[in-house]
Amino acid sequence: SVLFFIKFPKLYLNKHNIRILNGDKVDLKLHLCASDIGFLLRDDIPMNNAASPVKAAEYLNAGLAIVSSPGIGDISKCIVENNLGILINSKKLIQSVIYIGRYLSSFKENKKSISSRAICIGKNMYTWQAYSSLYRKIYE
Repeated sequence: SVLFFIKFPKLYLNKHNIRILNGDKVDLKLHLCASDIGFLLRDDIPMNNAASPVKAAEYLNAGLAIVSSPGIGDISKCIVENNLGILINSKKLIQSVIYIGRYLSSFKENKKSISSRAICIGKNMYTWQAYSSLYRKIYE
């Protein structure tokens, strides 16, 4: 990340605004609630194309915007259709960094509406409660 900041100093990013943390599940909830954007970057392989990562649901339920790779299960389409973040090609690093920088420059003014949409979609599509009646029918 040091090279990133040296090479791209004008993208409104600095090493004091980005933290990479490890922790347990309790810590995770606290950190997600204190965050603005979650990153979901995956290789373009069949397993990831069919996946619906739990991490995406955690991000949405915490009200985060998502920067994601394209083609990740149903979440990539959800991000685009609901204006919940952006899709980037992590193999095209310079283009992706520039695109993230542009996104961040307008993010602050849209943060509250993105967060509200993310929470709503998270609760309606990515919780056990959203599918409890379906599961009851399946197991009856």
